[in-house]
Amino acid sequence: EDYQNFLYEISMMSNLRHPNILTFLGGSLEPPNLCFVTEYAQRGSLHQVLKTTQLTWLQRLNMALDAAKGLVCHISFLL
Repeated sequence: EDYQNFLYEISMMSNLRHPNILTFLGGSLEPPNLCFVTEYAQRGSLHQVLKTTQLTWLQRLNMALDAAKGLVCHISFLL
């Protein structure tokens, strides 16, 4: 089941193109070395940025809106 979920994630990521979603570059489907490779995020994960960076509420709001735009793209892909 985990392998099937991984294949689904690879398939989905390989078809998504949006400025607010990390670009999928490739992956390995050979167990036990399952991985997928995305573009480099210089500042790290969103969680890390929110935890370690002093942000104004306006910056946080803009980040939330950008994340929502990426989710809308993802949801419209699923429909």
